[in-house]
Amino acid sequence: MTELYEIVQYSPNILSRLYLMTAAGAAVVKAKEVNARPIMNDVIEMAKAIQHPVRGILLRYYMMKKLKEIMSDKVCKYGG
Repeated sequence: MTELYEIVQYSPNILSRLYLMTAAGAAVVKAKEVNARPIMNDVIEMAKAIQHPVRGILLRYYMMKKLKEIMSDKVCKYGG
């Protein structure tokens, strides 16, 4: 799963890369292969690159839904 997350980062289009990073990051954290904090920081920093208002809102909404479990108390205890 960690390799999949690293491969996704080489996608040429930034918008599709961010959606894929969010989905792959959520899967990696659910599999408990890495800490949640670095994945969340990476995805949030990349989301700041979207400057189109509608695309940015939709991306942030998708990111919030996918990473919802990561932000819960149960998983954040794992994430440090």
